Amino acid sequence: MIDKLLLKIHNSRTPWHEKAKLITEFHIAQIKANGHKDHKGDLGWSLRETANTLNLSKGHVHRAIFCYELIVKSPKIVYKYDSISECYLERKGNEK
Repeated sequence: MIDKLLLKIHNSRTPWHEKAKLITEFHIAQIKANGHKDHKGDLGWSLRETANTLNLSKGHVHRAIFCYELIVKSPKIVYKYDSISECYLERKGNEK
């Protein structure tokens, strides 16, 4: 399962919004299975574990989840941006 997921996430032909969805769904599934890691203990799952497992940076995982949450609220934004980074930078800039 993880091999197929990695192939999709790292495939340049996979649309950015699909990558954001896959990363977010994987992260949520791991939290459901392992619990959410808090700052006090070693138990649970965090962005760092997702990033390490998917061979991504922690920042990229954060940006993907942020953008996927925007997509859920407003699906048409998938046509506005060409990448997770572009979505994140513009939308985060609009929050200020």
